[in-house]
Amino acid sequence: MSEQTIDKTREFVFRGLLSLDSLQQLEGTGVYLRDSHKRLGSALAELTFAEFSAPIRDGAEKMARLYVAFFCFENSVREFVAQKLRDAYGDTWWDAHVPANIKSKVENRKKEEQKNKWHQPRNRADINYTDFGDMPGIILNNWLHFEDLFDSQEWVKARFGDMEKSRNVIAHNNVLEDAELERIKLYLQDWARIAGL
Repeated sequence: MSEQTIDKTREFVFRGLLSLDSLQQLEGTGVYLRDSHKRLGSALAELTFAEFSAPIRDGAEKMARLYVAFFCFENSVREFVAQKLRDAYGDTWWDAHVPANIKSKVENRKKEEQKNKWHQPRNRADINYTDFGDMPGIILNNWLHFEDLFDSQEWVKARFGDMEKSRNVIAHNNVLEDAELERIKLYLQDWARIAGL
């Protein structure tokens, strides 16, 4: 075997070990690239992100886990609110107990969505067409069914307002500072306690 072949073999093995180490580090932070082809398709599985700068990749890795947390939180809130009001009012809760401005916004979004038949629609439940910032309005409009869960209406407005600001930073592909991450962690723990998760 020539010296050049041995060098190329060593380089190949070394790069493989570096790649494996990088994957293990990502998985340690909650980013699972090796299984992504099963969920996202082979096209995304082949992305290496090497063409992007290190600060952009680092920011993405830092926010990936937080995006998952916000996805779970936001959908958990919608699910919880819908179930609480369905239990109280039955299946017609949306029509009779959601503020008119929120219902109007949802109807406009649904009409707009129908114009884009090529695109996958949202989940068909009306509450899935709301903004996260609409949740306090629905809760406060039905305070009788939520007052035993929250400290006060001001608490609901403040906490959801803070979470919406952080959520929007992440949703627009920015990186939150570490101090914000700690606050979000506490808020998510509060929500898990309130919702009985």
